[in-house]
Parts: sequence; structure tokens; C-alpha cells
Amino acid sequence: MELSENRLERAQGPLPIRPGPDPAFGDARRLPRIAVLGAGHSGPVIARVAIDAGYSVAIAASGDPDRISLIAEILVPGAKPRWAADAVAEADIVVLAIPVHRFASLDSGLVAGKLVVDVMNYWPPVDGMQAMFEDRRSGSSEIVQRRLARSTVVKTLNHIGYHEIDDQRRPVGSSDRQALGVAGDDPEAVRVVADVIERIGYDTVRFDSLRAGRLLEPGGPVFELGCADPISSGPFEPRRPSFAAPTPPLIPPDSRSRRTRKMPTPPLPAFPLILGLDTFGDVTHDDKDRPLSHAQTIRNLVDQGVLADQVGVDFFGIGEHHTDDFPLSAADVVLAAIAARTDRIRVGSAVTVLSSDDPVRVFQRYSTLDAVSGGRAEVILGRGSSIDSFPLFGYDLADYEELFDEKTNLFAELMKGGPVSWEGRTRASLHDQDVVPHPEHGTFPVWIGVGGSPQSVIRAARHGFSLMLAIIGGSPARFAPFSELYGRALESFGRAPLPVGVHSPGHVAATDEQARAEFWPYYLEVLRRFSRIRGFAIPTEESFLHEIGPGGALHVGSPETVAQKIAQTLKSLGASRFDLKYGMGGLSQGALLANIELYGTQVIPRVRELMA
Repeated sequence: MELSENRLERAQGPLPIRPGPDPAFGDARRLPRIAVLGAGHSGPVIARVAIDAGYSVAIAASGDPDRISLIAEILVPGAKPRWAADAVAEADIVVLAIPVHRFASLDSGLVAGKLVVDVMNYWPPVDGMQAMFEDRRSGSSEIVQRRLARSTVVKTLNHIGYHEIDDQRRPVGSSDRQALGVAGDDPEAVRVVADVIERIGYDTVRFDSLRAGRLLEPGGPVFELGCADPISSGPFEPRRPSFAAPTPPLIPPDSRSRRTRKMPTPPLPAFPLILGLDTFGDVTHDDKDRPLSHAQTIRNLVDQGVLADQVGVDFFGIGEHHTDDFPLSAADVVLAAIAARTDRIRVGSAVTVLSSDDPVRVFQRYSTLDAVSGGRAEVILGRGSSIDSFPLFGYDLADYEELFDEKTNLFAELMKGGPVSWEGRTRASLHDQDVVPHPEHGTFPVWIGVGGSPQSVIRAARHGFSLMLAIIGGSPARFAPFSELYGRALESFGRAPLPVGVHSPGHVAATDEQARAEFWPYYLEVLRRFSRIRGFAIPTEESFLHEIGPGGALHVGSPETVAQKIAQTLKSLGASRFDLKYGMGGLSQGALLANIELYGTQVIPRVRELMA
């Protein structure tokens, strides 16, 4: 689609930004009230930045608001958890931050007569095929508008990572203030929403139709860019405020981004420091950069695990995947092979996609692994950020949340020991069923992997499972509220403190320069490929350098560089465990073995010194 001048309102002189109340809502004394529907990844972040900017915000999820009261208290202080109908009734603006596969079940009457901000993206590899959104002649927000015919829909906040919404906002006049697109058919609605975006910390690029809003969706040029460059020129030039007299920042100075806000430092952990390695079993290449077979990749992986044991690594984990790039569909079998050749290192999943597996079989497999390893097994359970296992095993993504919730409940019952009775909707019931083999020591460690869902943090605490934070992009410090939420949730369930761990990607080489040179080309290629599947922005060298710096999630560099960053990450989150996700599709076996040796012999001892 061509972008013509009449689709984009450019900045020409002073803009009608209202740093104070908006008279469009009939009361010049107040800002519009906002209701956020969704308490998953993006909902709490949007609510938080809106509150920081002075808005009154209610947040709602499906069901009883008591379910999200602790999430609101810790992650969104100032937000009011409400029943969805009550939150919407009192709101002027409704932010739709629910999974796309749940949209079909939304009652359109709930938001009738409201200005609805659609922050959703339809991405079939993630959401599964949704018949409603398969009309290729229309953008997803056009389809949302047709279904919500009595509402006014505006598209925005969908082409920026949920964690970046907070991290990247800046006051008016900042040289690095970025821009977000805002699209809608109603000019006044676009203005109102754009004012909100500008007030929370971004310039805006305003599109005059939802059809033009397709540019903001996956596959469109604005989506590929993420936030527009604040000093760009050409068709995506943002609206830059230009005031004749100085204007107070739209973000109050004492409530700006958490990147600069004074945050409480989580208490140092009272648990033993664990430093491990995780891998997804990326297909390795030979010395001529030719991909090896799946069989050779798996054999190489066993050798990597054995070396990790020899050089002093505490834990070796394998993440479940079912693709040509990651042929590790039976991680427990590979882990058993590693256990048979090692004596000390703990072995486990990183993660097991419980949603598409049978909890009984997962328990049996890892209880068996615990037996053959002499009590060294553990399991990290996840919902599945990669959803390739769902169609493979015949699961509907519309049941994504229910599958994980029910199956985690059953797994928790299995871990209690003794005969199990359980009923649910996602598998056959159990009645006083003995499940074997029984773990030799009664139990083995269980973690819940969390990539950004506060509901999963609460779930881990409810069941007494440890928390593993999967941080693959952005500042690790933004997860500090999750550590606090976890601790408070454990208290509310009457449980003793449990450890918090971190899983983050990286690569270690003799020097910073060598590590970057080895890692960057393959990182770029993998992210470029996954951007077509998962909607990731394609990294640039500039964004890569940011991610390997103090404010990013990548732990890439010399042993000293990586050790310093790991220690910083652990301290900022109050965590006692760090698992480096090593490897990147295309790296050679030699580079991976060198990474493991340096991690075990130099990084781990140095981190222990820094954390002592």
C-alpha cells in the first residue's frame, strides 16, 4: 500500500496537544478516564504509563478482579482492579489488550459507544489461525471495527514491544523522543488517542483511516521500524511538538520511565548461587559454515553437556522445540544421555511446554531422569512462547491459558506424592491414581518460566514452584517488580520464600570484539528469520550494541564483561540463579565448546567473587 500525503497529518507549527484536561469529554477539569482490558503482558505496562502521565485508570481481566489485585498493587500502583463491565462503564477510553484468539468471545455490547484503542496484532504463527482475521482484504483493526460496530476504534501501541512502552518514553523536547503511529477513521478519536500517546511520552504519526493503519500491523513498514526515528524525514515524519513558550513535560518529572525512576532494590537472595547453561539445541554448522544433521547436532549437544560438567557449570538445561532449526523434541532423552556421562551437574528442561504435553507423562519422564541421574533432575514448565507444538499435538490456541492453568494444577498435585485424584477439562480425570516412578527423594525442583505474564508469576507462587524469569530483550531491571510480586504472592499463599532465577541469551569469547564478531551475524540471521514468524523487529547494529550494553538483555563479551553483567542482573532482581542461554543457529561446535569452557572456568568464578 502506498502512503500518500492525505493519509498522514504532518506537523506544521504548534500542535493541538493539551498538556492538561481534555474538553472533548465535557469536563475541562479532568483527563479522559481509561479502562485497560487485559492483565497479561501489555495491559499492566500501558496502565502504568498512563497513571504516570496523570490519567485515572481501571484494569480488568476475565473474571473476578480479586484475581489481579496483587498484580495491580505491585505492577500498576494506582490502578483500580475492576470487573470488566464496571471498568468500561466508567471509562472514556477502553484499551483492548487481550490475546487475539480471545477477541471472538468478547461481547461487543460491553464496549458499545466507547472509544476503543486496539493494541492487538494478528499473528497466525503465534495466535493460531483465526477465521475472523483471515480476510486479507482488510487490516486487523478494520475487522475489529466491523465487529465492534457501535464503538469507535483507533489503532496504536501495537508496533512497539510491551516492555519498550515504558523504557523508551521521554518528555517533550527530548532529543531521543520517538514516535508511534495512531490510525483511525474518526479524526477526533485519533486526536484524543494521539494526545494520550503524546502525554505518556511519545510523538505521534497520525493516519487518517484504519485502512492506512495496516501500515502499523505485522508485515507493514511501520511495524518493521517499531518506534519511528524522532528525527526522521520522509513519509513517516513524526509530529513534533513546537511551542512558542516552554511547556512543562507531559511526563511529570517524579514519575518518568522506570529506567530513571528510583526503584527499591530487591533483597539479596538467601539461596545458594546457581550458575547454569541453557540451550535450544540450535543446529550447529561445520567449519565451512554448512549445517550439520539433526543427529550430529544432538550428539554434539551431549558433548557440550559433558564439558559443562567438567568445567564447573551448575546446571545444564535444554528447551523443548519442534522445528528444523531446533530439533530438540525429546529433551529428557538427551538429558539422560548427559546424566549417564556426568557425576555432578544438574540437568533439566528449559522449558517443557506443559500446555501441549501430558502432565502425567512429564512427571514420569523427569522422575525417571531424576532416578538415572542420581537425584540431579529438575524441570522448568512453560506455556510455550514458541507454539509449534500446539498444532503438532492437536491443541487449539484458543485454549492457551486454560491448558496451562489446568495442567499446572495437575502437575502440582503429582508433585505432592501419593495417589492423585483430579478432574479437569483438558485431559481425562484421575481417581486415586498412583503415578510411577516415585521420586527417590520425594520430589525434585520445579520452576515456572515467565517471559512477561504476571499471571504466571502468581501461578508459580500459588503452587510453590520457583520462578524463572526469561529475559530476552530490554533492560533486565524492568523485571524487578516481578520479583517483588512473586515474594508478595508467596506471602499471601502462606508459603516460605523460594528462589528466583534468570534465563538470558549470550556468548562468551576471549575478547569483547571476538564475542561480538562471532555472535552478531548469526543473531541477526536468526532474528530476521523469526521476525517473519513471531513479529520481532529486525535488529540493527545499533540496537545490538544497546542489548549487549548495561541496559540490554544480551550477555555477550569477554569473561569479565559477561561476569560483570550477570552480577548486575542478579543484584537488580534479587535473584540467586542465572542460566546463560548459549548458542545461536549457525555457530560451530568449536565456538560453542569454547563458550562453555570460558563460562565455566572464568565467568562463574568471577561472578561468585562479585556476588560474595
